[in-house]
Amino acid sequence: MREKRKKWVQGSILILGSIIVALFLFLDPIVRSSVRRDKAGQSLHESIATVITLIPPGSSEMGNPTTPEIMLRFQGKLYFCTKALDFDKLRKDQPAVITYLTGKSGKIYVEKVAPISSNKNIPFVDTAGHHAQRAE
Repeated sequence: MREKRKKWVQGSILILGSIIVALFLFLDPIVRSSVRRDKAGQSLHESIATVITLIPPGSSEMGNPTTPEIMLRFQGKLYFCTKALDFDKLRKDQPAVITYLTGKSGKIYVEKVAPISSNKNIPFVDTAGHHAQRAE
């Protein structure tokens, strides 16, 4: 009796695992293509966001280089980005320039982050989403 139950549990786990792997293989291309379609034809914009978290680039346990990870607050919401210009100049809880696009669905995709330079023409967007010119 125990032997039958053990085989049944092992078979169930194997089937469930196979279904999960198949779903990942099937759904990944669909999700990627939907994001690509959402971004298609949309123009890039620049604005200011606040840096919340900084994880510097490094190397994985296998020795492969990893990308930086930056979490930002923009228009009152949190966004994640892995592309940074002058990462060493970014500071936690400080403003940074972001390049982003708004997809056809309205979702915001942050493409890259950079520290604020002397460029004074970048519009400021506060946490409530109101546009204003940055103070000099």
